[in-house]
Amino acid sequence: MWVHPAKVWLREFPFLKFRALQQHPECSTCVRHKALIQNLGRHVNARKAQQEAYFAHLHSQYLDRLEYWSHRGVSRLRTAELTLICDGMDQSKFFYPRAASLRAKEFANFMRPKAHVIGCLLHGYAVHFAVTEPDLPKDASTHIEFLAYSLTKLEQQGVVLRDLGVRLQCDNTTRECKNNVMLAFLCALVSKCNLDCFSVLLVRSAFVVQALKR
Repeated sequence: MWVHPAKVWLREFPFLKFRALQQHPECSTCVRHKALIQNLGRHVNARKAQQEAYFAHLHSQYLDRLEYWSHRGVSRLRTAELTLICDGMDQSKFFYPRAASLRAKEFANFMRPKAHVIGCLLHGYAVHFAVTEPDLPKDASTHIEFLAYSLTKLEQQGVVLRDLGVRLQCDNTTRECKNNVMLAFLCALVSKCNLDCFSVLLVRSAFVVQALKR
């Protein structure tokens, strides 16, 4: 008996859904270029200049991704270089408690706390998540503690950290990893020979570490 593929998909894989076209905030630079290109329809030279600037911006973003992908590929080979990414999740997706009954009208104004979720992806080795209560600050100290935990678990797997060069990939959020507190911690690890070397790779704010948020 022939069954439509869509029905088979819904019956066998109800937990798999197609992702939305845009799940993260769009780059403000891209939005500005698109708006200018759309409004400069009658000005050929100005429109062409904006298109060239927009394409140059997209190319620079792609070069950022190429740099990250190259380090990620080397790390997955489990060589002397480890690339890891550390970032916080969107709090709006982690309200609790979660139940079907909370969709009722009586709970429309019900204030639910948001869990803080931090992820650390060690390419080629492991992925760790930390779930904390909303009153715990998601600052540099929290990320340092979580990063130290991830490195400790990695050492317990038999990886010799003192022979390992670590690359931390993060965004431009100064509250989490891009600050003097995190840099001081990383310098202390290298100075005490806990790590061979450590580097921090910062990318533009438009770059989203999508591998951790899938």
